[in-house]
Amino acid sequence: MIGKDIKSVGEILKLMLPQEVLEEREREVGILDKWPEIVGEKESYHSTPKRIRKNVLEIEVDGSGWVQEIYYKSAQIKENVNKMFGYERIRKLKVKVGTDRI
Repeated sequence: MIGKDIKSVGEILKLMLPQEVLEEREREVGILDKWPEIVGEKESYHSTPKRIRKNVLEIEVDGSGWVQEIYYKSAQIKENVNKMFGYERIRKLKVKVGTDRI
């Protein structure tokens, strides 16, 4: 009967976390899926959203030229992400060159 008591991580999280927190995390993960739509097809090949911390979306790019390009499009990126959340979740972007992109 032990098999009936086994729960998935998702089931455990649903029991432990408020629904709003789960929905917020789902939207954050959704940024990855919709990244080409958010930032643009070409830019999505050279950039990856890494995390959101204190209303700052941290983005990693594969070259210094892309830092400038992403900052140039920052208003559009913030607007697109905030539309996904339904409120002003992102107020600022932090863009850096990195090597561990997805």
